[in-house]
Amino acid sequence: MKNFSIAAIRIKDICNNRNIPITKLEREVGLPQGQISRWVKNKPSYDKIMPIAKYLNVSMDYICGLVGDSCPVRSDVDGMANMIKTARDKMSESERIRFDSIVVLLLEK
Repeated sequence: MKNFSIAAIRIKDICNNRNIPITKLEREVGLPQGQISRWVKNKPSYDKIMPIAKYLNVSMDYICGLVGDSCPVRSDVDGMANMIKTARDKMSESERIRFDSIVVLLLEK
């Protein structure tokens, strides 16, 4: 990891922005209390950061300081959602009904 103190700083920033207490995050991902604060001086391991990234829905690269965007995947998903909405808006009523039923079937799986 490029800079191990950045991991603790970014995790704390995300938690502050989302009103998630650090102690709750640590408990939810199975870390001992105070572990994240210790990462300011000690390099965290991959297996410790991965569950945090999943819990916070951000990339490992962001937490480790390798990229500046906290959620590059989200912007891709938002873009696709907008494209789908635009395409759906251009459909006829019968096409929208078929499209919506397909979406419902996919979401059920």
